[in-house]
Amino acid sequence: GCATAPLPQAAGGKPKNIIFFLGDGMGINTLTAARIYSVGEEGQLTLDTLPESAFVKTFSNDAQVTDSAASMTAYMTGVKANNGVISMNGGSAAPTLAELAKQRGMAAGVVTTTRVTDATPAATYAHVPKRELETEIAASLVPGGAGYNAALGATGLDLVFGGGVNAFVGTAQGGMRNDGRDLLAELRAQGYRTPTNTAELKALDERAGQPVIGLFARSDMSLSGERNAAKEPSLTEMTSKAIDVL
Repeated sequence: GCATAPLPQAAGGKPKNIIFFLGDGMGINTLTAARIYSVGEEGQLTLDTLPESAFVKTFSNDAQVTDSAASMTAYMTGVKANNGVISMNGGSAAPTLAELAKQRGMAAGVVTTTRVTDATPAATYAHVPKRELETEIAASLVPGGAGYNAALGATGLDLVFGGGVNAFVGTAQGGMRNDGRDLLAELRAQGYRTPTNTAELKALDERAGQPVIGLFARSDMSLSGERNAAKEPSLTEMTSKAIDVL
């Protein structure tokens, strides 16, 4: 469908905020099933009420069927990458929307129900040739540390919410890292707040001005129907808090 009237804009014609939502793998079949389950065949999901909709081609540079790494790279950078490649153009880093936002003085954050080092969220802030390099992806988030993505500026992303503790801590702590680093401790030393459950998320002071990284599961967060609400905040709760903080 097409909008019947121009969408409202901020003064000067430039948006004050940009929010990019992505339902990973959310095609027509998934939407139809969700609609029937939630509101019935004749109902409308919130997505159905938006003023415009479109189809996009999703092939990657080397395959008819893209994976999450190549597709999110295309969204974030405009580059058609090979499957498995995260925000790279050939052998070079491709600038991402989050990096461009930080370079223009904007706050930027990432919210996901997967691991924050999974391909889709990673493509917003990291540059690696293989999506499996999750410990390297995690290091991209630590300002001043080895492997940090300097394109995020001196202070890094302002907010990261999701799962994936394992990529940030060593094997002695049940994690994946073999380099002896505890990235969460390093982030706390850089002034990051690190909530670990729903109550700590809700208690965050939105006006504190400090960056925050909240990791609420060892790996991916639980599906909505299986979630322990005390341990893992919902996507709605994380998104709402992220908007307030940013």
